[in-house]
This record gives sequence, C-alpha cells and structure tokens, in this order.
Amino acid sequence: MARAILAIFKDKGVQAGGIRTASEVCTKFLTNGGSVADYLAGVKYALDRGWIEQSSAKFKLTDAGFAES
Repeated sequence: MARAILAIFKDKGVQAGGIRTASEVCTKFLTNGGSVADYLAGVKYALDRGWIEQSSAKFKLTDAGFAES
C-alpha cells in the first residue's frame, strides 16, 4: 500500500522534495483499484517510515521515500 503511494509520486516524475496534494494522491490510489482503508494504512506506513511528510493537505516526498520508490 505504501509502495503504491510512492509509485504515484514516481509515475509523475516527482523528485525528492516534490509535493503532491493529498487529494491527487488519494484519487490516483482509488482509481488504481485501492480502497480508502488501504490508502489510509499506506499513508500512515509511509509517514511512519519517513518516506513522505504531511503538511496540511499536501504530501512531500522525502529523500528516503525517493530512494525507496
């Protein structure tokens, strides 16, 4: 689930430090067949691992997240 979220950043060519809105990431995740529960779990896992950072309704891809993607 978390890797699917990282893939959304990667598919758009986002580099470390790049930002996507939570709405964009969620919409893409759900469009790809994911569930809301899986999205929330994936976001939590990615945040806990330091792969993304959240500020308001935006996610920032960290260096660790970029390396993991």
